[in-house]
Amino acid sequence: MTLAVISLGALPLAPAASASNARVLSGVTCAAGVVTVTFSPGITFTPREVNFELTGNLTGCISSSAPYLRNGSFTAEGHGTFSCTAIDTTFDQTIEWKNLQGTPVSQSKASGTTTIALNPAGNSVYLSEGSVYDGEFTGHDYSSEGVTLTTQGLCADEDGVTETTGTTTAIIS
Repeated sequence: MTLAVISLGALPLAPAASASNARVLSGVTCAAGVVTVTFSPGITFTPREVNFELTGNLTGCISSSAPYLRNGSFTAEGHGTFSCTAIDTTFDQTIEWKNLQGTPVSQSKASGTTTIALNPAGNSVYLSEGSVYDGEFTGHDYSSEGVTLTTQGLCADEDGVTETTGTTTAIIS
């Protein structure tokens, strides 16, 4: 099955730089990315405990403290209570940072929680927040916003949604 991704427009990425929030400049902002999430068991309209795995890529990354970081790939796993309209979950994520040539140069490990911010027309708009606990940017805050397509027809199916794709952003501040 091929799923289409529908963007809901630009999501806020980062506050404007000023003396009061200069820490943003020592992190990294990635303006675009693609994510694939698999669920076991599949998510349905009925909330239940689910494990998930996530893979994706980040592009358009900008960092004043690490200007050699241009993009990255990431994996994450976690578990929590999922349904097609609500998420309450924890995650553990590894980001492999790459330079302009695509060569891996460092990594960051982050953990935190994820919730659905809205669910318009079957698209899940999620927010992940946590902190970097190892590697590049250790001790910094981590956040990610994204949109994934949840096929509502599959939510009513006994097996539920077992995979979805979408867009994402990431900020380490």
